Amino acid sequence: MLNFSSGKFIQRFNTLTNIILILTYIIGFLLVNNILILTVILTSLILLSKVNGICKEIFVFFRFSVFIALIIIIFNLLVNKNGGTRIFIFGDFFITLESFYYSLFMTSRLISIMITFAFGNQIINPDDAFNIISKIFGKSSLVMSLVYRLSFSLTNQISNIKEIEFLRGNTFEGSFYKRIKSYGEVVNILFLSSLEDSLELAEAMYSRGYGISKRSSYRNQNFTFRDYVIILICIILIILLTAYQILGYNSFKFFPEFDNPLKGVTMYDVMILLIFYSLVIINWWWINGSDKN
Repeated sequence: MLNFSSGKFIQRFNTLTNIILILTYIIGFLLVNNILILTVILTSLILLSKVNGICKEIFVFFRFSVFIALIIIIFNLLVNKNGGTRIFIFGDFFITLESFYYSLFMTSRLISIMITFAFGNQIINPDDAFNIISKIFGKSSLVMSLVYRLSFSLTNQISNIKEIEFLRGNTFEGSFYKRIKSYGEVVNILFLSSLEDSLELAEAMYSRGYGISKRSSYRNQNFTFRDYVIILICIILIILLTAYQILGYNSFKFFPEFDNPLKGVTMYDVMILLIFYSLVIINWWWINGSDKN
């Protein structure tokens, strides 16, 4: 199942341009340790998707990532005992404010990265991306492409299966055992559906002669002025983020006491954030300004 839908302005860019854009955001989310700066960068990505009319599609996967994030927060609070500010004590068990803040930050980073992949899943044609990646990694690119699309495809399939089960009278309510049994039916159907999809994929690959000869392409993608502008901004951001890490501006402590996010903001951070938001402004201008055609 493809989640890519054509007709959006940002999809006019060269596929390599959009890949570099996605990598820039991922690098930013992986390097930044201040939750305030992380949130502001994520907001720029949401605004970029809003400007290009794909915000609704992205938030379909947001609900799935929040469920995973809650599990990580609970697990971290149960295991991580670092920090000196205890906010909950029950016998020998306690929860510290620092561990809660750390788990909140890590889940925010996870959600940000998942939203970034969902954004890329909407703006990058899988066939074009596969064509570029295959030139670098060869046949291994097929595995990378399938793994990239797997989580989003499974999310849609689970949603569809639950809707069908609900129409059949399975409300997913009741006792814990009954709910486990209900979701077990969903997993069973998902397993059979995935097995059928894998067989169809194998037959399609065989019928198209995958791996027999060098991969061909139907069209060549050319770079335009817009591509060069976006790539230049992304290169500047990657250089600044790398220097941000090397020069020590990213030294944010979580334990034994976490630093104040507001006090950790510098002019270097503001400059990086402004460049991230320049991507939104430029896209908005190209869509609504004199260059919208």
